[in-house]
Amino acid sequence: NKPTTASNEHIRPNVGQAATNGRVTLWEQWGDHNNGNNWIQVDLEEIITVKQLKIYTFWDNYRYYQYTVEGSVDGKNWTTLVDFSKNTKLATIYGEAHDIEPVDVRYLKLNMLYNSANPGLHVVEFSAD
Repeated sequence: NKPTTASNEHIRPNVGQAATNGRVTLWEQWGDHNNGNNWIQVDLEEIITVKQLKIYTFWDNYRYYQYTVEGSVDGKNWTTLVDFSKNTKLATIYGEAHDIEPVDVRYLKLNMLYNSANPGLHVVEFSAD
């Protein structure tokens, strides 16, 4: 429930909010067709220490997603926190928890890279602890 922007907001305003609303349901999600530059960016509104990122993608027991997550304190200089770009593990209702070294960030950016089932990209929920 933090301010969220997405790469496709010029087409669908506020579409990124569905991925950070705290609800894990397939019917509320951010989505886009893969064009090589698909992302969701969250402003945590203050610098906080993050030690885990959790991503829920669309699940149906036969697709997997690939993505990276970056963090920044200023929204300009980014550090890769999660590299899931070679993933082939199927997406499940449990999402994917990524434990990371504690890092201070204000901004998080989820870069969606690939869906094994079709050109669509789907993020049900994106959260940080």
